[in-house]
Amino acid sequence: MISSDGFHSLEDSVVTYQQHLETRSNEAFQNEPVNRLSLQLKNYLQLFNPVDLIIAINVLELWLPNISSGFKFSLLLNTFLSITKEQFTHQKSLNSYQDFATFSQKLIQLFPEFPMYEDYIPEIDFGEVKHQVDNKTYQIFYGCGFDNIADYITAFTTLHNQKREAIEDLRLAISIQDYIIKQLSHRIEMPYDVPSNGHLEVPSLEFWQHCKSAIEEFYNHYPNLPQKYIKMLGSEKPYRNSSDFSHAFMSNQLNQGLAVFINERYYPLSIRNNVSVVIKKWAENQTDYDSLAYNLLDFLCKRLTLLNHQPMRLVANGKIYDEIITAAIPCIE
Repeated sequence: MISSDGFHSLEDSVVTYQQHLETRSNEAFQNEPVNRLSLQLKNYLQLFNPVDLIIAINVLELWLPNISSGFKFSLLLNTFLSITKEQFTHQKSLNSYQDFATFSQKLIQLFPEFPMYEDYIPEIDFGEVKHQVDNKTYQIFYGCGFDNIADYITAFTTLHNQKREAIEDLRLAISIQDYIIKQLSHRIEMPYDVPSNGHLEVPSLEFWQHCKSAIEEFYNHYPNLPQKYIKMLGSEKPYRNSSDFSHAFMSNQLNQGLAVFINERYYPLSIRNNVSVVIKKWAENQTDYDSLAYNLLDFLCKRLTLLNHQPMRLVANGKIYDEIITAAIPCIE
């Protein structure tokens, strides 16, 4: 609206300025390296069936030579989960190995190198490490986003030993790894060589066949999963800049789910890293330090000779101190 003196009204000026800011924001968003790549990935992924995509992404990520491309797979999954069901056009198929290989080659072409974030090669393993939960032994993935994940699992069970829900959540994540390892380990010849940090290649025909079958059968083994660990298509939002995405990656905040729900079925997410999802979820809860003292004492009693069988508090000059002494360990001179 233009006033009688020929100037725009204040209201029109504010609207115009807001539109200008939105345009600049969108331009900045699209010019950000990670966002530019995310948009390219999104435009490509939208051409496929989401079920075919999540199976293909799992196959690519579980292929051992690709173990050091964690940043790429985090970005790929985040982009995939940001697309709503209605946005997938189903124009392309991934039913054959040639379709899968072409799809994988296109992703390899789209991805640049990320030397700052893919600066090491995780432990190359496929079920050689085992871990016990409630006296049952599971094969786990040792090489993942957490360095020495077995120590994290032990710390988790010590911290949450009295919380059955926490232990069951951990058991679920580990059992998913155990299921996949048992389905595929006989197809993996160790030791494997990873050519370089951030390496990405097309898996073999044989691995694609067996891994695809294992992912398709996943729902038959896990028909009911806790909803707090389930992602829906369109549930993730793209990050506004490279710095925010990088921070989320480094602090393990991306794609915090064990499975995605598509067409009334569950499909696993980032299986090699799924234990960290449970650890992160329970880290949000407040720690009960009284229970922790008993749990830690039980942990130490199984490994050391102690002078006490109960947590203690220090008493001096008639004063009882708040700090809890978990264990007294004898010193032998």
